[in-house]
Amino acid sequence: MRISELELMDMDDLYGLSSSIEATSLQLEGKKQELTTLLAFITKLVTSNDKYWIGGKPPSVSFIKEQYHILGYDDDTLSKLASLREAIYSLDTVKSKYEREFYLALKLLDVWRTYSANKRRSSASFESGNE
Repeated sequence: MRISELELMDMDDLYGLSSSIEATSLQLEGKKQELTTLLAFITKLVTSNDKYWIGGKPPSVSFIKEQYHILGYDDDTLSKLASLREAIYSLDTVKSKYEREFYLALKLLDVWRTYSANKRRSSASFESGNE
């Protein structure tokens, strides 16, 4: 593709992409907060309820992180953890895609600006007879 044939993203589309990044970021942070809250609840439950204790003692923090934070303490929490992690992964993937598209559009705009400036300078030099 020649630079003169370069199609730039419409500014409304660029703004829309920026808005999509923002919306996806907010959703992503919300899901991360939900996960953090669920993990805190799990930690509190398994350290305060002797049903989950091992040898008459609350489980260690490392055990909680390696077991309960991954598998939950029942099928329901396992499902919630898996669902939140999948949502976080999906939103992060979408956000990354939007960010790459936005970055590429800005870089193409930079290339076009440089090309346009060089073309104007070349035209001005030719018109003034300095070439």
